[in-house]
Amino acid sequence: MEEDIRKTVENVRTCRQNVLPAHSDHVWYRSEEELQAQKSSYRMCLNGIWKCCYAENFDGTPDGFEQCDFDVSDWDEIQVPGHIQLQGYDKPSYNNVQYPWDGREPLHILETPEKYNPVMSYVTFFTVPQAMQSEEMRISFEGVESGMALWCNGSYVGYSEDSFTPHDFLLSPYLHVGINRLAVQVIKWTPSSWLEDQDMFRFSGIFRDVWLYSVPHDHIEDLKVEGSWNEQKNIGTLHTELQISQPSGCTSWKLLYQGREIASGTVENKEHVSFDCIVDQPKLWSAEAPHLYQLLLYTGTEWIVQETGFRNIEIKDRQILLNGKRVVFKGVNRHEFDCDHGRVPDPKQIRQDVVLMKQNNINALRTSHYANAHWIYEDCDRYGIMMIAENNLESHGIFDMVLQGKIPQSEALPGDREEVLDLLLDRVNSTYQCNKNHVSILIWSVGNESYGGKDIYEMSQLFRKLDPHRPVHYEGIMHDRRYNDTSDMESQMYTPAAQCEQFLQKHPEKPMILCECSHSMGNSTGGLHKYIELAYRNPLFQGCFIWDLADQTIRRKNRFGQEYQAYGGDFLERPNDADFSADGLLTGEHKPYAKMQEVKAVYQDITAVINKDTIQITNHALFTNTDAYDAEIVLKQEGMVLQRMPLHVCVKPGETAEISNPITIPDAPGEYTETISWQLTHDTPWNPEGTEVCWAQGVFTNKMKQEVHAGSLKVIHGDYNIGVIGDGFDFLFEKNKGGLTSCRTGNCEWLEAVPRLNFWRAPTQNDNGYGMQQRMGMWKLASQYQTAFPVEMSEAEKQVFAGYPIVKEQDNCVSITWKYWLPGTGGQTADLTYQIYGDGTVHMEAVMDPKEGLADMPEFGILMKWDAAFSHLKWYGRGPAETYCDRNHAKIDVYANAVKDNVQPYIVPQETGNHNGTRWAEISDEEGNRVRLMSMQKDGMDFSAIPYTPAQLEEAKHPYELPASSYTVVRCSLKQMGVGGDNSWGAQPLEEYHLKPDHRLVFDMAWKVIPASRK
Repeated sequence: MEEDIRKTVENVRTCRQNVLPAHSDHVWYRSEEELQAQKSSYRMCLNGIWKCCYAENFDGTPDGFEQCDFDVSDWDEIQVPGHIQLQGYDKPSYNNVQYPWDGREPLHILETPEKYNPVMSYVTFFTVPQAMQSEEMRISFEGVESGMALWCNGSYVGYSEDSFTPHDFLLSPYLHVGINRLAVQVIKWTPSSWLEDQDMFRFSGIFRDVWLYSVPHDHIEDLKVEGSWNEQKNIGTLHTELQISQPSGCTSWKLLYQGREIASGTVENKEHVSFDCIVDQPKLWSAEAPHLYQLLLYTGTEWIVQETGFRNIEIKDRQILLNGKRVVFKGVNRHEFDCDHGRVPDPKQIRQDVVLMKQNNINALRTSHYANAHWIYEDCDRYGIMMIAENNLESHGIFDMVLQGKIPQSEALPGDREEVLDLLLDRVNSTYQCNKNHVSILIWSVGNESYGGKDIYEMSQLFRKLDPHRPVHYEGIMHDRRYNDTSDMESQMYTPAAQCEQFLQKHPEKPMILCECSHSMGNSTGGLHKYIELAYRNPLFQGCFIWDLADQTIRRKNRFGQEYQAYGGDFLERPNDADFSADGLLTGEHKPYAKMQEVKAVYQDITAVINKDTIQITNHALFTNTDAYDAEIVLKQEGMVLQRMPLHVCVKPGETAEISNPITIPDAPGEYTETISWQLTHDTPWNPEGTEVCWAQGVFTNKMKQEVHAGSLKVIHGDYNIGVIGDGFDFLFEKNKGGLTSCRTGNCEWLEAVPRLNFWRAPTQNDNGYGMQQRMGMWKLASQYQTAFPVEMSEAEKQVFAGYPIVKEQDNCVSITWKYWLPGTGGQTADLTYQIYGDGTVHMEAVMDPKEGLADMPEFGILMKWDAAFSHLKWYGRGPAETYCDRNHAKIDVYANAVKDNVQPYIVPQETGNHNGTRWAEISDEEGNRVRLMSMQKDGMDFSAIPYTPAQLEEAKHPYELPASSYTVVRCSLKQMGVGGDNSWGAQPLEEYHLKPDHRLVFDMAWKVIPASRK
């Protein structure tokens, strides 16, 4: 038997044996009471503890294990569903493009590994429930990765290879009264694995539910329900098709909306039955209002309820329209994954994902890159998420080699290969049949990153034949235009918005989306707004899908018992693609990162421009007026509410209205923010009443009051130090250290190290991708090793440095300027001036003149270390989450948190915690001692206060490698360059978000220590 299964696996054309035809994912019940309780006596779940035996390849598998007399009592036990790699067998392996066996075995395309090809043999036992014993029995495996062979009571039942759609088999001929024995052998690598090269952890095993089920006579084998809408007559048509086995009686049906009967009827049971239901003025389904109807069917032996809806999806005049309106997809890609279960679906976590999408204005989802478990489609139906439903296909490793010219186009996979066409068409059919009734699915996708060719074109044609009403998507045609009609839309990946616009100017034949964009790996997602702005500006560009929703990481403990999120290579698997799987808006635990703040703001449907006299409001929604929300205007001055009032204005979908500003901005000096907030008027399944959905803000600055720094100062010129003494404070500048070494109030020393100029940040994953360290490494040297006492200087340079520090004394101000030599920059220098005032305020100015040949710099500012006891942060600027110059769609307000909470839990430590547009900030300790830091720039400064220096963050590869906190590290800067996000493998931040030293850079800020006794 082992040899037979091995031959079956190795045969490329044998993708299925004895698998029953694919069908819709409906459930049937014996009674209306069972239907109400959602518990069917027609089926029994076989999930649980199974017996198992692991082998590294076929040679080690137990011969004859499928036979009834084979003793498995001493075998291990394993949880089904579950991946074997997360239960102590084999090891998780993360690969992006490269195949996991690359460099291990010399394989030709579609050959399977022999030495390393883990095989898990499973055995379980069951007894058929009494109610099911007189009926035809079947079994369904909803997901097995990658190939599975099945036996029942020693008899061979069948084989299947598609990892992500259900496999159903007939069991009746093999069952007997009493205890039955089920044996399954799961093979990790099959020829189909070459077509499942998705960017993901590689697992194997029975990872979705297993159901034993029975079918009565008059059983609905397959159900197709399709709602359409006639816009001119405002009439909905619900078309239903039934495939009935052993038909004998009649089927009665009812259409319900919110529990109320809309229509009903009866049809005679036949092998194929179809009927239409006409509904006047139907409630249409959309992402904004996901109206669902329930079709209730009773055949005489079973009850079925199918949720459905009325909506139209079409491409007309080169635009994708939903219910006649042009769609803008504000989407995200989603792997089915969490850090504890891998790809084993958890209905609660799936629901949580959908809720988080709705809470953050995400209206669309692409199932990348395979059919998901049924819960995600059901939740998208109910909550209102538009879906691109993708078929299980990706041959990225071969695709990449074709693009690089390493193999000819003729060797592309699937390309024009006849030997895999049936396998691929079978996958398309399974994807369609299982998911066809979900109203949220607007577009079918044939797969991902598999080049082009005739096979993929035939797949798209099968989708069109099965479903003429939904468009078909495929991105790969941009690399192979031989079959351009494969995709009904132009689709690309990670193309910058400006290039998308240029492309559409030359190729305006189809609507365009980015099926992947804004690669959210680590500290990323900068520039996302460019895509949405383009979608509002160019009707042919219809949105984008961020990559991706959640990190693919695995919860693990290190040798010290500390829990962390593991990535590629942490399991000592080779080859691997390291942390490239951590590119989500959510952590591996599915908790939002700070970058989700930007997504919610950029994806919102209502925008406004607030001027002193007028407010211009634009409604980008398709079907919802702005007065569907409660709107409120709040006027604040530095976080303090001055005025609050409701705003009553109705702007229709797709329109812009200008109104008079009902708020009068005060003339008094200061900065004022006027914020409009649109909030839910009632509870929804994803948010309670009063939740803010959209917002807009105007910032108005009147001439500020001139700050008075009263008090006298005394300057002491020592041999080694310069002392500046005021009322209750003193500062010490050490000549040999080139800066401020002491800051005291009373007898308390506050400063932990000499402040220094800072030009560097811990590289983000995007920085790594484009080689920031190599391009801009001079600024790391300049930050780490700057000195006021250069070792090697020309005579002319010595004369320049000989005059420093420059001390200037005035009545209530002492100015001390240091010049710093910046190593690695070819002799560049920068000045740092301290101005100490009589009230203890320190004004610092950093100045650097331009010099040819300097690289762009990550940051220009000042770094200071304070005692870690300053563990609380309060700031006036953008927030509450971290922001950067290219990811700063956040409200200006007063915020507060713990210093440590400004460190995002990126799985590889990197730049984090920046707050763009900070006007002032305070760090404080438990006793109430504070350091207040103030920007001298009109629009604020970039500011961060975290427990780590850039060097400490850069050195660590996991968060647990970071040292215990000894300092609160404060960085204040003129600007930090953007984090970028177009991709993570070469794209730099957009040009306008760079920091260029081609002009004089001046940064002004001030700070003051305020002891608790002097608050």
